[in-house]
Formats: sequence, C-alpha cells, structure tokens
Amino acid sequence: MTSGTNARTVPPRPGTAPVPPESNLPRAPVAPVPQDWSPGGTGALTDGAGPRGADRDGGRSSRRPSRWIAWLLALALALIAGWWAHGLLAAGPAVATSWRPYVVGAIPYWDQESALRSMEANRGRLDAVSPWSYEVLPDGAITLQHQLDPVAERAAVDRARRAGMQIVPSVANTTDGLWNEQTIGAILADDELRRAHVQSLVDLAVTEDLHGLQIDYENLRRKDQTGFSAFVTDLGAALHEADKQLFVTVHVKETDAGYDERNAAQDYAVIGAVADRVTLMAYDWHWESSEPGAIAPYDWVDRVVQYAVDRIPPHKLLLGIGLFGYDWPESGPARNLTWVQIAELAGQVGAGESWDVGTQSPWLTYRAGDGSMRTVWYENARSVQYKYDVARRYDLGGIAWWRLGGEDPSIWSLPAADR
Repeated sequence: MTSGTNARTVPPRPGTAPVPPESNLPRAPVAPVPQDWSPGGTGALTDGAGPRGADRDGGRSSRRPSRWIAWLLALALALIAGWWAHGLLAAGPAVATSWRPYVVGAIPYWDQESALRSMEANRGRLDAVSPWSYEVLPDGAITLQHQLDPVAERAAVDRARRAGMQIVPSVANTTDGLWNEQTIGAILADDELRRAHVQSLVDLAVTEDLHGLQIDYENLRRKDQTGFSAFVTDLGAALHEADKQLFVTVHVKETDAGYDERNAAQDYAVIGAVADRVTLMAYDWHWESSEPGAIAPYDWVDRVVQYAVDRIPPHKLLLGIGLFGYDWPESGPARNLTWVQIAELAGQVGAGESWDVGTQSPWLTYRAGDGSMRTVWYENARSVQYKYDVARRYDLGGIAWWRLGGEDPSIWSLPAADR
C-alpha cells in the first residue's frame, strides 16, 4: 500500500481555481452549525443598517401577510408528506445513518516508532494495524523486510497486541525493499511454487497467531491475472480453514480495462468472492514523477468506489485513504512528506494553505532557498472528510489509513472515529 506506486496513463482531471491562500496551515474541518443556531439576533448578517431581512418599519407591513405565508407553508408541507408517503417523490440513494467503519492503520517499517505512538494514542479509534513487515523470496517463502530486526519487530507486534489491535501484517512483492513483479510473477505462474507460497503464508499466520494477512502484490502484469486469481482463491480457503482472514489490496480503476496492466491483473469479482477484506488504494492520482496535483480528487475517489461496489460486496471494502503529501520542484520528481512535515515546512517558509474546490484538496506553494518555486499537494482532515463521506455513502466495510505516523491529528476527530 505504499504511495507513489499508482502511476496512471490517463491525464488527471484538473481542479477549478483555488480560493485565496489562508493564513494558517493546519486547518481544522469546518465546524458544523450548532443545532440551536438560528438566523437573526447577534449572529445575523448585517448590511450596515441592521440585520438583513429585518423590517425597518417595525414590522407593520409584514404582520398580516405572514399569517397567509404560514398557512400556505403548512399546506405545502402536508402535501409533500402525503406525496412522500405514497412514493410520489424520489428518495434518492440510501445513505448509511449508523455507519460504524472497521478501521485499519498501516505501520511502515521505515517510520515504525512514530506509527506505533499514533496507534497507542488513538487505540480507541482503530480496530487493526497492518505492519508492513514481510516480502517474498523466489522459492515462495516469506521473510522479514530487509531493514527489520526480528527482535524489534516482535516487540512492535507485542505493543500492538497490548493496545488491543488485531494484527494483519502486509506481505509485499518486494526484494530488498524494492517492488519486484518478476519474482512474484514466476511464483504465480508455477503450480508447485504457488502451492509452496500459500503454505508459507498459512504457516506464518498460524505460527505468529495473527488475525490474518494482507496481500499487497503490486505492479503485476496482465498475464499474471490467472495465476493471481488462483493464488488468492487457494490462500483464502487455506487461511479460512486455519480460522484466519485474508485481506487483499487492489489498484483502483473506473473501468474493466483500468489504467494499465496492473489493473488488468486483478479480477475484482474473484478477489471479492474469496477475500474477507479488500483495500482500495484510492490515492496517488498524482504521484512523485507526475506533474503537481491532487493526490486523491474527491470525484475520482467517488468513481472508483462506484466501480468497486458493483463487483465486490461493499461490506468487504476498505477505502484506502492517504494521509501524506508530495512536494514538487519546478522540474523533476517530488519528495514524499507527512502532514506534520508539511505543517513544519509551511511554518518555516511562511506559506499559507490554498484549497482546490474541484478536487477538494489542500495545496500550497513556496520559494525554496535556491530561489525556485515548489508546489505541495497533500491530505488533511478537511480533505479526508470528503473521502470519509464517500465510504459512508456507499456503506463500505471501513477505511484503511496509509499510513499512521505524522498524520493530521484532526482526522481522529472525524465522525465515526470514536468507538
């Protein structure tokens, strides 16, 4: 579920013109209107001569007509209620009113301590964590990621258990920390290697007493689809027999063809039938080597979720939400930053936050020490709220944070975050 791996071949949808920069970088979500708020009084808007809409003649000219207005309003409400009761008015799409999402937080090995502290501080708002712990060997065996110490990794898992977390480590098709589609492709294409790989994964889940495993095999090729479908089917059955769960991450798409080969390698219908949870990596619309832009435009997230729910049971879907940002130079690749790093950067350079209405995303620009201009797009609690609303509207099974550590702390105050 790493960022920077979902490069697209189609041009991103540009956002509309941003509003003027704001004064403070972290920006909390817009506060809801209090339930007891009403227009007028000291809170009413004024036009310099008193509250707007107030009767400047003492109300004399409006007293009598107001009775007719009230009577007509009551009649209209009664008619609407009758039409609604008889199904004459369309109700629109259903929205989950008591949505209780299953929430998973990723723990990257390269920033493990920061992620663990976030987990412990927000234990009441998480159900599970997914340490990014394992990679695949050419013979189908599983090994720890190349920078992980076995003793330290076990201590990290123990901390997560003490915090009450379900443990669902990620297994990635990496070699020495780099994506390697050739090795996993060879395993998927060979029946014997594939069976050995499945057995290695089940042994790991049982030996380590895990809640389940998350399969994060990225950048596969179209020719890998048959082998990958057979793999997840066999793995799902074997894990379920051992009373363990199967999570699978998928590249998002809006059509069957998707954006490139990695989309074609993942058959949503097959994966949705055999997995317990399916994580949609709904971020990196723009990425390190693309032009600057929103990481997860709201309308794009809505489209990829709409496609997914037609092929995977919604209760199995976890909406992957990025909590990071990219800092682009005038030319060349961007650097990946956490929200905390961006907030610190903005404070140092005096940059204000702008808001792109078209993508519902924050961004900023600043002048670097060498005089060049840099552009930062990122996710904060305000932009995350829009993704949260998409997941709730489609009644998805939950959300998956990529990643814990350095995130905007205000995300933990979003609706449904508390348990």
